[in-house]
Amino acid sequence: MSNTNSRLGALAVMSFALMLLGAGCGSGKTPQSAKTPTNKPAVKEIIEPLKLVYELKNYGPTGPSGKLSMTLWLEGKQQCAGREAYLGVMKMDNTGPNSSSAWAKVTIYADNGEMAISRFDHEDKLAFDDLKAEYNQFDIALTMNSIFAYAGQNFNSSEAWSATSPVILKDVDSGMSITNYSIIRQDEQTGGVAPCQKFKIVSKGTNMEGTLKACVAKELGQIKLPFVVSFAFDSQGRPSPGWELKSYAKETSGVASAVQCLEPVKCVYLKEPTQAERSSCGAKGGRIEQRRDDKGCVTENACLTQDDIANETITRTQGPGCPINPEVKKKYLKCMKSNQPNLEVTRSTEEGCTLDIACR
Repeated sequence: MSNTNSRLGALAVMSFALMLLGAGCGSGKTPQSAKTPTNKPAVKEIIEPLKLVYELKNYGPTGPSGKLSMTLWLEGKQQCAGREAYLGVMKMDNTGPNSSSAWAKVTIYADNGEMAISRFDHEDKLAFDDLKAEYNQFDIALTMNSIFAYAGQNFNSSEAWSATSPVILKDVDSGMSITNYSIIRQDEQTGGVAPCQKFKIVSKGTNMEGTLKACVAKELGQIKLPFVVSFAFDSQGRPSPGWELKSYAKETSGVASAVQCLEPVKCVYLKEPTQAERSSCGAKGGRIEQRRDDKGCVTENACLTQDDIANETITRTQGPGCPINPEVKKKYLKCMKSNQPNLEVTRSTEEGCTLDIACR
């Protein structure tokens, strides 16, 4: 779970490819007067909406008076690639000194709670059905489902809910690490925002090791999926990322979002560079950075100079085709020199080009 804070500023996460079911078939000859039926996209079924509001702690460059929150709305249900799925939108809000917000589409599969998220962007981009799938680092609401799905299992029906001994998941490839998890059921929590089942998760893997604490509701509203009520990393008293459900309600987002099924992006973990490789790169005045494809999967660990890093980082923060602003680049190089990698980005409204940055 290292590097989570630095990646949050870029809001790199996942989505699903458009797969809509056609309707209309028959047998025998078609009368000449009849038109050949055209495939129509599946109609989104309106459901009782669900709004979840999460507060994220120690997660990104919010500043001492800032706050980072995530709101998830699930507003419809339909068949996506033959699977029943809930469709909705997500909003990330940073209320720090340079407040900002970004939107994404969400598809959650009802059978196992697998979650897919599009790239975060301006609200108006939701009005089209061409948002692309990206690697999902923000399974905030369904983290436990994600861990089990990566292991090829289903948390909804897992024995973990009633087990009296640890449930072990081995060699779980999340795309960020290959990890073993031991899931330990604890007592139930009856107070707070919603009743939930407590779990202790002990992890050890390629680049993460430690203990996590989760409390998960069996269902919220009419959606029978186990949503996270709280999730935190046990870091022996040191500040570490965590999130908590602050409220839930039967409310819609009120934004215009075109119906779109998103398909989960699954990355394969790329081995971390050795210390010798890092030292060799450092001796050349550079440092090793991850290069990602258009779906957010790491494809290479490259030795880059500070100038290379500045160019690639600024490019990732803005829309395609945007030039690199020399003043923004100068500011970012100062951020690097001060060892302040977390960025708050100000973009133009229409093109999404980076106009300014602040670092912390």
